[in-house]
Amino acid sequence: MSWIPPTMRLVRWSSLAVPVTATLALCVLLRLAGRDFPVAVVPFVAAAVAGAAPASLDDTARELLAAVPVTARRRSLHRLAIVVPSIFAGWLVVAAMFRLQPGWTDTLAPLCALVAIGVAATLVAARVRSDAASAVGVGVPLLAAALQWLVEPGALFGSLSQVWIDHPLPTTAAAGFVAAVMTSERIGSASSRW
Repeated sequence: MSWIPPTMRLVRWSSLAVPVTATLALCVLLRLAGRDFPVAVVPFVAAAVAGAAPASLDDTARELLAAVPVTARRRSLHRLAIVVPSIFAGWLVVAAMFRLQPGWTDTLAPLCALVAIGVAATLVAARVRSDAASAVGVGVPLLAAALQWLVEPGALFGSLSQVWIDHPLPTTAAAGFVAAVMTSERIGSASSRW
């Protein structure tokens, strides 16, 4: 457990604090104005909160730490072990402020899917361009949230764009599998970069 304090210092907490704080402030302002939080915006808030996981994987010292006995995979897992519970705690606070209709706790599974999609996208992008991997990982959940507005639900692609909402657990499992494969040591020499 000696890894916890230095890992907590390396995590960019602003990627979680900014969307949670901004959403809470907006909820308070809307309550003062006598209005409810717009339900249509909730997926974007979830995507912004979920973006803290891929943002935490930005390992700026990867070249410097390449020679140390702790692998990049282990450093990433340490960061996720600290950030993911914080994401869910932040989401519970935000979701309580939403005071959505009964069943707002159902948003935890889609949030989990967005986190897993973001992490998987980060690890896939790290194979091609490790310096931009976390930016890609943050953008993919936001893109997933935006696609539900841009694509008609009846179309084939519309059904695919909603899979993280309609089937969050299989989506999480599939993204988790992709993330596990991308962190495998057997994938090739590119694994040394991530």
